Amino acid sequence: MTATERVGFHKYTFPKTDKAHIMLDLVHHINGSGTGVKLAHIQIKDKQTVTGYRITSSVWAPNRQLYFAMKFSKPFTSKTFHDPKGQPYNKSKKFVSDFSDFTAEKVKAIFNFSTEEAEAIMVKIAISSVSMKNAMENLETELPHWDFDRVKAEANTKWEKELNKIIVKGTPEREAKFYAALYHNNIHPTINHDVNGEYRGMDQEVHKTKDYTLHHVLVMGHL
Repeated sequence: MTATERVGFHKYTFPKTDKAHIMLDLVHHINGSGTGVKLAHIQIKDKQTVTGYRITSSVWAPNRQLYFAMKFSKPFTSKTFHDPKGQPYNKSKKFVSDFSDFTAEKVKAIFNFSTEEAEAIMVKIAISSVSMKNAMENLETELPHWDFDRVKAEANTKWEKELNKIIVKGTPEREAKFYAALYHNNIHPTINHDVNGEYRGMDQEVHKTKDYTLHHVLVMGHL
């Protein structure tokens, strides 16, 4: 996996099979149990494009909204929606695999593929606190191509620039500990506005930045 500022870029390698699976898990939460998830929605735009959102709540971060847009590098052959226990959802005793929109308190989606030996399937996923439309705009603006190695190299260059702002000398073990701590220190706060400048404030209203970058730590509440 690698990333741009607003887009995660995954790469999964499979054997030759007609049972390759990639799961979209909207149940997992930072507390591990998923109890903070209040509502989740998945919308299938086409066999390579999926959008949706999840609303979570906790004592310190009530009504946190996270929207996403994701694209696969090849079409999936089928999909299923599952409950937190892994059982396929059904509606009136009919499985909802043919639905293009699905909303539930907690939901996981399984996307199925046929692959050749050592075939890689890539997934791009962008997030937004404002809307699915903004998430898609983030994805298409920051990562319009499928060159995984290019994005990885660009991310490495940015991290090298940040970590080289402080130079220390010591034993390999001490240097490793220092730069690991410096790396973790730079993970948060994160950019909290979309490429068009919009963001959702603590008042739940949509605002727009003007000539500045908005950073925040409350996005951790979406995890």
